[in-house]
Order: sequence, then structure tokens, then C-alpha cells
Amino acid sequence: MNQVKTRSVKKIYDHYSPIYDFIFKGWFYPRIKYAIGLLDLKPGDRILEVGIGTGLSMTTYPQHCDIVGIDLSRQMIKKAENKKEKY
Repeated sequence: MNQVKTRSVKKIYDHYSPIYDFIFKGWFYPRIKYAIGLLDLKPGDRILEVGIGTGLSMTTYPQHCDIVGIDLSRQMIKKAENKKEKY
């Protein structure tokens, strides 16, 4: 992805970060939960989630896993960090 497109994507997701979960949770969360449930994660497993966004998926991982999330949008990451503190 070139720099112009990357900046554009960041800007879009930064803009939608405050309402992202409200808009997309009903659509994405059941699918995320189902997919993560298929992973058969074991104690000590480490997960790298690329495009973690607001951290919508974090509560679906077993407590015994170590999750690292990355995202292009700084605002989305801030939302994920807030969820991590509550999780």
C-alpha cells in the first residue's frame, strides 16, 4: 500500500474509532467469537492479531493466552488499550 492510501486508511479508521463497535459489533463479534473458538488455544499460546482495531475480539480469547495487537490507526489502538485495562 502506498503512503497516500495508508494515510487515507488511517484517517478513516481514526475518524470511526469512537463509533466503530456500535456500528460493527453485531455484525463482526459473532463471527470473531466463532473463529477464535475454532483455534483450540492452549495455555501459554501467544497471539498476534494484525488489525486488532478497537480490540473487539479481545474478550473472545481464553484468559490463558497472551495477545499482541497491531493496527494502522492510533485511535483504534487507544480503544483496544482501554478494553485491555478492563479485561
